Amino acid sequence: MNMTESTVFGMPTLRAWIHEACRWLTANLPALSFVGSRGAPAPTRTDIGPAIRITVPRVRTGIGRAIAASVCLLAGGCTTLLPSSRTEVISDWDSYDDAVTSLAAVEPYTSTRQSVHAQGLDPSRNPAITVLNFTDVLQRFAAATMIKPEDVDRGIRACLQAGKQCGGYAIAVEKLHRQRTGSFWLDSLNFRRETVTTGWRADILLVFVDEALVYKLVGGRPTINEVDLRRNPLGPLQGFGDLSLQLIR
Repeated sequence: MNMTESTVFGMPTLRAWIHEACRWLTANLPALSFVGSRGAPAPTRTDIGPAIRITVPRVRTGIGRAIAASVCLLAGGCTTLLPSSRTEVISDWDSYDDAVTSLAAVEPYTSTRQSVHAQGLDPSRNPAITVLNFTDVLQRFAAATMIKPEDVDRGIRACLQAGKQCGGYAIAVEKLHRQRTGSFWLDSLNFRRETVTTGWRADILLVFVDEALVYKLVGGRPTINEVDLRRNPLGPLQGFGDLSLQLIR
């Protein structure tokens, strides 16, 4: 198989050319035709960008596609091959605003435990809910015991006075998506790893005295957008010293 040299005009950067080449290979690999050992057809000129033109030969179905994909990966690496992960607590809420809207119907000294369950906040069916006993609630309001009773929210005051008849629900719902970005090879060889985390988190506290809801607190992070960047100048050898010490021990 004869490979002709590529001709590139007006290439702004090497990164841009690699990106366009990866995009073209991804779109056109299924269309590359089978060519026998004799009588290979002439190469085909293809435009893969407004300022980039490349001459692409027809290649064999199996080996040619593998070589083309390998060249693309070795040249710069495709971000789509980097790993991603998702952390999600099963819930009917799709966003932080959904949680706030849903809890708007739940009000202290108006709602009961049964009406709270009717809103989908039943601990026997919702895995995001942790049932709190009086000791758990007391730990969350330890500072309230150090100030004047009249300065404390009446729901907290009622809970402290009720003792063991007071309990609550702690609800924690989060949906996070982590995506590694950047060069596939720099990431794989541990030279540079960049992880972008997006999502949201809602934290709700409901306090009951017997069957009556006496206190509600809603908080959390409506928008999460974090970037974790780690650079290792030695790449895969960065942790070699620590590994050696562990082997010696």
